[in-house]
Amino acid sequence: MNPLLLMLAQTSPDQPHWQHVRSIWYWNGKLYSVWPVLLGFAVLLILIAVLYVRRLHQLRQLQSLPLATFVQIATALNIALTDQWLLLRIARHDALSTPLTLLLSPTTLRHHAQHYLSSIAVWRRTRASRRLGAIEQMVFG
Repeated sequence: MNPLLLMLAQTSPDQPHWQHVRSIWYWNGKLYSVWPVLLGFAVLLILIAVLYVRRLHQLRQLQSLPLATFVQIATALNIALTDQWLLLRIARHDALSTPLTLLLSPTTLRHHAQHYLSSIAVWRRTRASRRLGAIEQMVFG
């Protein structure tokens, strides 16, 4: 007869043997404890989670490096935060790798600004155009 069934028949769930029976596996005529297997799975899951978070952090740092450089340079040039957002929208609209490209020359800024301004609503265009003129005057003099 199966030793596990015999042990279950002799005890009730209220007795301490029940805890022991719930924590073992019966396989190929031998009793095996469940806890080493569960501990191994827990360690494996924690390892996978740590590696995933580390990789996600590395990717985020690589993506944010050009943007952080842009923010530092724009802040040093006294460009307001709202104007930085405008430059970022222009760079994303024209699929530029970084908004720093817009700060290289006034011709580059004007070209991408005109392309962006032609794609937005008319009521937003005048305000954005004034802001871009102020940015150009502030950066390039």
